[in-house]
Amino acid sequence: FKRKEDLKKMYVISSELYASLESYVDIPSEGKITVPEKITDKQKHVETALLELNSADSVQLTSVKGIGPFFAKNIIKYKNILGGYSSKEQLMEVWKFDKEKYEAIEKYITVDASKIQQININNCTAKELKHPYLTWKIANGIVNYRAKHGNFTALEQIKKTDLITEELFLKMAPYLKLGN
Repeated sequence: FKRKEDLKKMYVISSELYASLESYVDIPSEGKITVPEKITDKQKHVETALLELNSADSVQLTSVKGIGPFFAKNIIKYKNILGGYSSKEQLMEVWKFDKEKYEAIEKYITVDASKIQQININNCTAKELKHPYLTWKIANGIVNYRAKHGNFTALEQIKKTDLITEELFLKMAPYLKLGN
C-alpha cells in the first residue's frame, strides 16, 4: 500500500469498514518507509505487571520472561487438572518446571485462591472427588466414611478416615467445601 485509500481496493473491505478503520491506518509517505528495529528479548516480555495465575491465558503467561509456549501450555493444563492454583509454589509441580525457573518468575505472578473450583465433599461421589492429590483409595475412603457417619460438618473431619495425613489435608483443604 502506498496510500491509505489503497485499502479500499481490497474486495473484503466494504465502504463502511474502511470508514471505521481509516483513522487507525498510518502509511508513511513515499520514500520515507522505515524498517522497525530488531526487537530484543527484553522488549518481548513485560516484567512490571503482576500476572494472576488462575485467570491468565497462554498469551498472558508467555508475556512473563521465562515462560514460553511450552510452559504456558503445561501451566494451564495443570491448573485445569487441579481446579486452580492455591499457591504460586504449585508451579513447581508442573512437568519440567524446576525451582530455578520458579525463582526467576515468582515475583511477577500472584494467585487468587478464590478462583479455585472446589469439590463438595458432602455430596460428591468418589469419581467426582478425583484430584491429583488424592488416590482412588483415599477418595473412596472419604465417601465411605461419609456414608457411614453422615455429612461432614468440618473439613478437618476427613482426617478421621486415617488415610489423610496432616500434610495431605493442608494441600487438599483449598479444593474442598462442605456445601453449595
